[in-house]
Amino acid sequence: MVVTVTSGDYTDIEQVWIARNKPVPNGNGKNGQFGTINLQTTKGKPKSGEGNFQMCIVKKGTNVPVTLEKFSWSIFDLDWRSEDVEEPNEKAKISVKEKFIIETSQAKDYRLTSSTQIEVSCENPTDTAPNCETGRTIFHSTTFGNGDDNPSDPTAMSQLQQDRSVVFTFQDTNCWSFTYDHYCPVDQVDYIYDNDDNTIGKPDTCFGLNPYSGGNFLFSGNATQISNDGDCFTPSPTISSSPSFSPTPAPSIPPPACPEDVKIFHMDGITDVDPGQAIRILDQGTQNVTVRLYNGWTSTDEEVDKIFYTYKHDAFSQKCHNATDILGSVNYDDITIQCHHMVAFAELDICVVDLDGALDADGDNAQIPTCCEPFDGPTVCYKFVIYCESQCGVEARRTLRGAE
Repeated sequence: MVVTVTSGDYTDIEQVWIARNKPVPNGNGKNGQFGTINLQTTKGKPKSGEGNFQMCIVKKGTNVPVTLEKFSWSIFDLDWRSEDVEEPNEKAKISVKEKFIIETSQAKDYRLTSSTQIEVSCENPTDTAPNCETGRTIFHSTTFGNGDDNPSDPTAMSQLQQDRSVVFTFQDTNCWSFTYDHYCPVDQVDYIYDNDDNTIGKPDTCFGLNPYSGGNFLFSGNATQISNDGDCFTPSPTISSSPSFSPTPAPSIPPPACPEDVKIFHMDGITDVDPGQAIRILDQGTQNVTVRLYNGWTSTDEEVDKIFYTYKHDAFSQKCHNATDILGSVNYDDITIQCHHMVAFAELDICVVDLDGALDADGDNAQIPTCCEPFDGPTVCYKFVIYCESQCGVEARRTLRGAE
């Protein structure tokens, strides 16, 4: 398994470990029967304890993703760092919390105990848990815990340990993404404190013996007690995997040699697109992948107003480019994207804006990335994953250089 940090302040954590006299990398990796990711919450940095991660199953000794037919993956020990305290005529004392956020449609199902201490909600407030149809699902801690109640064996847990765990079942999967957040609620810009007497005002710092400290995200394979006896929830397909608006015409360029090499990883909006009609791989390698970009959203005699696209030229450079008034099936750029150094894939973000009917005026309401120029209108955004090593074998790779 390879774990990649995709974004977030977690990338600065080494400096925090050193400042707090912690070892580097402070327990990250395999510890006993669990994998561990350590985060450190810092006062004045509301997102310091948040990490966005991707996990991939890879072929041993390589970074080549391997798709498994079916497997379980479990997370453990979602709790608080201290008890919250509310006393009359005093500011409440609020402790550091933990939450785990994932697009559950990546999984076949997930399981919780019937007495779970985990609160399940939706990132999009218009959705209703447990089926968060248009966004990610939040698994939030609700009770105080400490190191003494941490599990030591994922297959032999106490009831309390089971009640703070979640088991996911994945099918035909090699990679999945999620967010883990070890955070101080009162430091968040959207925090609202509401009690019977609001005259005292909201707390201005987190509470506990050592409130701004570290937390470990624990994960492992199957937790059999929960798999056997827990309540099972089957996620509804999210918009990104089950779009409801698709005016895209029939393909007008030949199908790609290996359709599995380009996939939509996430979509913000409801207009679907065939990845093979929007992106065509020209060359693959362990360091970079070169692709040709097409307007795959309209017919050959119709334009889209704007296509914005961002990608990593190298480890230090990510810029936003755009094309204007592009006819359907027209090639608007050839680009070379750097592959992740740990896992053999590259990422490409594309946002399409159109005022004339190619998109859905109500459902396509994504936001143009801040690094791009403003442009109003129905907008749909995609994150594409492009494999730097073909998923279809040698014969497919031989045809890439001649791709149209």
